[in-house]
Amino acid sequence: MNSFLHGLRNGLLASTPFWAILGGVLWVI
Repeated sequence: MNSFLHGLRNGLLASTPFWAILGGVLWVI
């Protein structure tokens, strides 16, 4: 589950820089 979310997050990061910022903020929270 955790690795799945990690892979999904990496996919989103590669797709759009916005998701990289949003994902980073959510990851900290």
